[in-house]
Amino acid sequence: MRHRVLVVALAAGLSLGYVASQGAGQAQTKAPGATRCEVDAPKPSPSPSPSPEAPITLTAKASGFYFDLGNDRGEQVRTIDVEASRTLPPDQELCVTIVGDLLTADAHGSLGTSGVAVQAAIDPRNPRLIQVRVTLTPDNDDKLGPFRSGSYASTVRLAGVGLEKVDIPIALTLRSGPGSWGPILAIATIVLGLAIGSLARWRSKQGQAAAEEHKDAKKQALGGKTGPGVVLTWAWWRTTGSRVILGVATAAGVALIGWSTQFLDKLTFGTAGFTDWLALALWGFAAGYAGKTTADYLPTPPPPPAVVGAPAGAVGGPVGGAPGGDGPPAGGGPPGVGGPGPGGGD
Repeated sequence: MRHRVLVVALAAGLSLGYVASQGAGQAQTKAPGATRCEVDAPKPSPSPSPSPEAPITLTAKASGFYFDLGNDRGEQVRTIDVEASRTLPPDQELCVTIVGDLLTADAHGSLGTSGVAVQAAIDPRNPRLIQVRVTLTPDNDDKLGPFRSGSYASTVRLAGVGLEKVDIPIALTLRSGPGSWGPILAIATIVLGLAIGSLARWRSKQGQAAAEEHKDAKKQALGGKTGPGVVLTWAWWRTTGSRVILGVATAAGVALIGWSTQFLDKLTFGTAGFTDWLALALWGFAAGYAGKTTADYLPTPPPPPAVVGAPAGAVGGPVGGAPGGDGPPAGGGPPGVGGPGPGGGD
């Protein structure tokens, strides 16, 4: 009987030791991938000790990080202050990350995060402020080609031990063409359309008729003068110079409107591909056609009146007919023709 009691006691002791060791092992095991920065608030202690303070609330003082790059591919920096609900301890641990890649609105296009760096630090002048800094370096992103365009967005997350996490949006827009190449190509597209529009108007039936009319008026006003020196005459400016100036002004005005609305105001120019470039060319075509039409329909001033007292031959040709030619004398004929004269003959 005594041996049986000892065996039972020994078995019970071994069971209790095994259960205790298992419990200790489970308490020391961490969830895979868990880090201290991912903890939003301290877990309540199972002991009867007083409950910890409520987690610190974070509030971003701006709506997000926005980068309107346009054609610029250089480094850009944005900083946002995040205010805490109470003073942060000097050794407060912070964790800031960008959640996922930068995606388009339809999630069909994406940019990597190799060109995005995020940092967070407590403001030394104000222990209730956290400064979150995002540095964007597009040249470091392998997915960002020279003619990449579009609008991309993601989220910057700030968290820490004892802090309630806060998510701040990040967005950037790109216009097709890096640096100065984008604007240069856009201007060249408008100029090409402008040249085609002007040529189309000039070769049209109405354009040909207007060109002939103005050519005759200019020739009459200049009195047959030619050469580069005619541009210095008042007659050339009355008949041609004024039309050229108004036509160029009209074409330039329409082209600038197209440049502004189709390129400068479209922060994601190039997303539609060929359609965006075609729209620029069509605006140039409209500018050229409108400018040439304005010049054609501008009325030509009448020629100056004739000068009083000018020689008769200068206006209307010579007076009277030309003198007649030499003819045979009246009543006679060639010598030796006709009858013998009086008293002639033997």
